Amino acid sequence: VWKKRNTNLLCPKGRGCGIMISDFLLPCERLIANPVPVEMHQEIGIPEYTSLLFEFGSQNNQGYWSTENIIKYIQNYAIKIFEVVYPGYRVLFLFNNASSHSSYADDALRVQNMNLHNGGEQGILQDSYFLNHRVHTIQYMVEKEGIPKGIEIVLQEQGLWKEGLQLKCAKAQCGGCQARKRYKNCQNQTGKLQQMVKARGHLVRFYPKFHCELNWIEYYWSQVKCYARDSCEYNYEGLKMVSSYQPSLLIILSY
Repeated sequence: VWKKRNTNLLCPKGRGCGIMISDFLLPCERLIANPVPVEMHQEIGIPEYTSLLFEFGSQNNQGYWSTENIIKYIQNYAIKIFEVVYPGYRVLFLFNNASSHSSYADDALRVQNMNLHNGGEQGILQDSYFLNHRVHTIQYMVEKEGIPKGIEIVLQEQGLWKEGLQLKCAKAQCGGCQARKRYKNCQNQTGKLQQMVKARGHLVRFYPKFHCELNWIEYYWSQVKCYARDSCEYNYEGLKMVSSYQPSLLIILSY
């Protein structure tokens, strides 16, 4: 690699300034509130579009696009518009596997956050249930004194504890002696986003990992990015000017 004297080979890394645009697509068009008269939008409390422009790293810094932002956005934009435009129907949301789409609540039932014994630095997790002779029995995760339960006492209460179980095993592929492997309740734990959508009566599915070609919104965004690359002036203000571009319905249908 050739480089000038007294210069670094690698440029300094930083998140810098940027614009994040989020939107929702239906099989035939964008999710918009057009069928509803404009004068009713404010009365009902819905926006006209689900499009959202989010700036980060600039003087208008809004932080970074987090799971909490996504949840509020879906509640206040996507679900509101969908339920008004398509009353009586359920929406099936399709998401990729970005970490912001699958993060867990602080009290999520995750065995990784539990100690082997009661107390310690582990957090207080939400209660669950287990089948006791085909009867749904509540599994309380906190002792009466307010001390969070460890995996050992939880497995004992469910009749799954076996002497000699450990929190971790030195053998990488071993699962027979690990207490965490025996606690199955955590396997059904879903992320915050999925919990919210389900609580609103709708559905969530995730695309397979590492297969962006199956995610058709990627083809849509590729057109937006091509337009931005060809039309902006390669500065932040120029990027803001082209950020409102929307591919036509014909482009969407071509995928």
